[in-house]
Amino acid sequence: MWMRMCRLRCGRLCRRRGWGKVVGLCVAGFIFGLMALVSFGYYFRHQLFDTFVKCTDKDSRRFIDDFCGLYKQGVITGSLCRPLCETGEVKFDRCTNFHAGKEVHLMNCTNFCRPQQTIPAVLKSSKINATMVLKDHPNVDMGDDITTMLKHQIRQLVVSDLGFLPFDTSDAIRVMWDEGFDQYLSDPVQKNAAYRTIMMLMDQPEYKMVKSLKHSNVVPRIYGTCGPMFLEESCPSGPLDVQLSYFSRTKPFPTSSSSSAQWREKASVAIGLLELLDHFERDFPQPLHLCDVKGSNFGMCVDGVVKMIDMDSVFFNTTMYNIFNLSTCKTHDDCNFFDCRGWCDVATGKCYSIRTNNNLQLVCDDVLTGPLPAVFDAGGLLSAAPASVAKELHAALDECIVQTGVEKGVPVYKPPPAIQRKIIRLLQHSIAHLDSS
Repeated sequence: MWMRMCRLRCGRLCRRRGWGKVVGLCVAGFIFGLMALVSFGYYFRHQLFDTFVKCTDKDSRRFIDDFCGLYKQGVITGSLCRPLCETGEVKFDRCTNFHAGKEVHLMNCTNFCRPQQTIPAVLKSSKINATMVLKDHPNVDMGDDITTMLKHQIRQLVVSDLGFLPFDTSDAIRVMWDEGFDQYLSDPVQKNAAYRTIMMLMDQPEYKMVKSLKHSNVVPRIYGTCGPMFLEESCPSGPLDVQLSYFSRTKPFPTSSSSSAQWREKASVAIGLLELLDHFERDFPQPLHLCDVKGSNFGMCVDGVVKMIDMDSVFFNTTMYNIFNLSTCKTHDDCNFFDCRGWCDVATGKCYSIRTNNNLQLVCDDVLTGPLPAVFDAGGLLSAAPASVAKELHAALDECIVQTGVEKGVPVYKPPPAIQRKIIRLLQHSIAHLDSS
């Protein structure tokens, strides 16, 4: 209908003003309409999601208070419990949205996170009903071999999520809960509280992933735990959390005023993000696959390092390919797992252990360029590049996104490391050019 109206209106204008001008007006109108349509879709997607999962400070405080009550009853324990529930060193600030499957709250942390300082921190937990804790995790009669039993339980839970054990079984408790389990063994009540706390934490895939990677610098530091709750280093998304142009509820670049300062900040963050991908590829026994790539899943910590702040859809090779192998399919799209694209063997109706895109392609497509084609230069972290690098940068980003070849007759999107290095080099050049001008 709207296309028919457009043709009718253009036809009338043509008779009045001539074809040349009208064609230009119609093309411009079409492009503007397309941008507005995508903008509205992007905006309403966030607004509707916000409406359904919007948290309230009242509910968030109640969640924390309920678990503090369990701590005071001796049901749960952890190094975070006392500063959160008694001394007030860790205080609730506000809740956050867009976390339908878990609790995520912004906190102010005094002394506990960093001596003699008050810094922001993030409290996370799966959504657990405090009244069901003793039913789901009842007291058990623990023998002298509780430590050995717990180590093997942790091993099984880690392998079930990660696909393999990235540490020795003998170190399992220390790696997953470095708060001194042995100190709780002399008191049966405290022993049950510690065991219950560890089991509730081990039920959370994100916690297991973060603790398994804690010796790297790719995830936020965990300061302490209390029952299922764990307190993390604050790493705000800042300029990474860019929403599309017209209807953005937050300004894309909140920390800088001038355009050159804005670009310097964006370019520095983009370099940090691209370097983070190298760590995911090289630093662990198996590469990590990012299957939910968006700017808000990354953050810049106080040490200036870009880290992954949402690990819910991050998988090692073994788990990634197990996910593909367990799926049945009729088309290649049936094998996709969120942003990780799969490959369907139509003859057998099963997904094959091939991922047809890679982390770099996703970051270029979903974060650096954004939801619109590069020609619009809007919505992505690297939009509005300075003239000194704009043309080359757009070309490199396009090269990072497009099909790179064919595997088993299926198009693949796997830009090589050379493209990554090229983008980093262009960004470094742009910063140097701004500094010298």
